Amino acid sequence: MNATALMFGAFAILVGIYPLLTRKNLMDNGERADAVVVRSERRKAGVGKKVFTLFNYEADGVLHEVEYQTGTSRFKYNDGETVRIVYHKDDPRKITIENDRSTVLLSVTFILIGAVTVLSGLGIL
Repeated sequence: MNATALMFGAFAILVGIYPLLTRKNLMDNGERADAVVVRSERRKAGVGKKVFTLFNYEADGVLHEVEYQTGTSRFKYNDGETVRIVYHKDDPRKITIENDRSTVLLSVTFILIGAVTVLSGLGIL
């Protein structure tokens, strides 16, 4: 048994599960709104570049402007495009894009890497 592999694998699984649970909670309990893309830009974030999109939307009669990471390399949305979002009732600045599956795919990747690493650490693989 390899304790380092077990710890790394468990950590990767947790890193994968947390965004899934956060997104599911927001999708189940959040409010929906149509947001307009103000602009998207690619800029340095951490070790690489990421795409951030600025959205305007109305929640409870108040106009909100929220920046959201929408990718790592390509622009997904055009300026002026309308996108369906889900926002947190108590904090309208917390949003997710209703049909965006990129978070899900990345989370599943971390979970799979973690599972393989745990199984390898246990000597099963």
